[in-house]
Amino acid sequence: VNDPTTANNCVDFLGNILVQAARRPDPFCYYHDADGRLRLVAKDVSFERLVDDALNQIRQYAAGDVSVVLRMLKILKEVAQATSDPKRQAVLWRHARMIARAADPKIHEPYDRQQINERVRRLAAMLDQAPGQALLRVDEALL
Repeated sequence: VNDPTTANNCVDFLGNILVQAARRPDPFCYYHDADGRLRLVAKDVSFERLVDDALNQIRQYAAGDVSVVLRMLKILKEVAQATSDPKRQAVLWRHARMIARAADPKIHEPYDRQQINERVRRLAAMLDQAPGQALLRVDEALL
């Protein structure tokens, strides 16, 4: 409970899975037999759903933990390196913005906020996005 090391380990494992998923097409949901008859309808497991399931709950519960926030942004960058698909990149950027918004009211130390912003900037550059919409305000006088 409330263990950032365990959360970071989980984020790393989930990141590895997402990197592998990013390199593959979304699986089919409908399977037909040799005669063309529908035989199986599988649960939709899209890349977007995998990313949502992997990160949403961790983001919600760990928004105030700098190490976990930084680790989530790090794995988003790793996953972004594994795909050039614009739709998948949009999913990753959406999560980066959500992570930043969740962290914004909970992380107050300017140095920590600056570290988060640096990760956001690197990811934005990879994804050809403007980082401004995801950056945290940093009071430079406190650095």
